[in-house]
Amino acid sequence: LEWAIATSCVEAARISKQLGSGEVRKPVKMANVAPITVVEKLLLGSVGVSPENINFRAVTAESERFITIREQGQAGAQNTVVIVDMANPLVPTRRQISADSALMCLDKKVI
Repeated sequence: LEWAIATSCVEAARISKQLGSGEVRKPVKMANVAPITVVEKLLLGSVGVSPENINFRAVTAESERFITIREQGQAGAQNTVVIVDMANPLVPTRRQISADSALMCLDKKVI
């Protein structure tokens, strides 16, 4: 069998004549299947991260191994970076830091 997808009825008729059949077939839609699977591994609030610090500016997931969260200190307090090692996610590491954000090395505990 030969299949062709037409973008208009005129093109469908032309393709049908070229294939030698009088039948015009409509394109078939693919099933609604996601190309990736998303699995929830950890709720950041469950390891002590405040909900106001869970946003795109403060959370970084550079790889599957580490998640870093920048927690803003209260007035006059220094910022903190929370490092969650996904090999042991229930024991996050907190470091005092004056930077606006932080990235982890892909395979080592280096900020």
